[in-house]
Amino acid sequence: MKKYILPLFSLVLSFLFVNCGGGDGSDDGGGGGTTPVINKNSLAVSNSSLTFDAAAGQQTVNITANCDWKITCSATWLTINPTSGNANATVTLSAQENTITQREATVTVTGGGFTRTISVSQKGAEVKLTVSPQTLEYSYKAEEKTVAITSNAAWTASSDQVWCTVDKTSGNGNVNITIKVNQNNSPDKRTANVKITSGSKTETVAVTQNGGTLPTVSNLNISDITAYEASCTFDATSDEAITECGICYSTSNETPTVNDTKVASSSAASSTAKSVKLTNLTKKTTYYVRAYATSAIGTSYSDVKTFTTKGAPEEDDNGKPSYSKKQGR
Repeated sequence: MKKYILPLFSLVLSFLFVNCGGGDGSDDGGGGGTTPVINKNSLAVSNSSLTFDAAAGQQTVNITANCDWKITCSATWLTINPTSGNANATVTLSAQENTITQREATVTVTGGGFTRTISVSQKGAEVKLTVSPQTLEYSYKAEEKTVAITSNAAWTASSDQVWCTVDKTSGNGNVNITIKVNQNNSPDKRTANVKITSGSKTETVAVTQNGGTLPTVSNLNISDITAYEASCTFDATSDEAITECGICYSTSNETPTVNDTKVASSSAASSTAKSVKLTNLTKKTTYYVRAYATSAIGTSYSDVKTFTTKGAPEEDDNGKPSYSKKQGR
């Protein structure tokens, strides 16, 4: 039995030696697979993110490496020193003062086939907002005026009245805006507020627009009164064009208006002195009379005057027939 064991053991050893590639350690390419490539380089950073206050400041990052490396930054407000190396190093990041809102940057470290990134943010400065002037006064006419906005952040502007508008409703930083008002076709003063908001701060520009001036009507005079007619003269002046003027009258309303009977003057747009002739009056009747003038601002009136028409020519003062005798020859 022993004489068979030794030859069998020798055969097994021979088989193992052949399949393990012989004795010189060379790869003959005979289907043994690809040997993996091992990257012996290393690159690491101590921080993946940094936060700076709004004030100028510095922070450091440690780089651990056994290879060449370099650093780039996406923002000009953040500087780095050093920006390259070939071994372990401490890198200083310097942020400039931030006078605006929060901002971001990305620092990229590359080397030895690796890429590491550091996210950097810097807090925004406290919002500053002033406007000048803070009050504006306009005449009744359409006008525009300028307001200076001083800010270190984005802002919005709006008016609470449709007759008062701003040419810029939003912006960033220091900007001049124009506030415009439409003509005030009313004798009454009116107000508006223009609000400028940046962050949690709001400034208000108080706008006041004066009312227009109504026409001036004066010197009403009534003459040439008959049973059925009377002549009226008056003066009318206005800052705005007079679109209509004349006489309004009534037998019952002691303060007549244009809603009563009226007769327009043909000289509305010409000279100051106006004239109107009243016709088709009723004899022996008392009339209440006012002159009026209308412009874009409104209608104004003169003081009230009264007159009484006469009786008919063929009647005496008591309304009885009046006869005239012919003189005999």
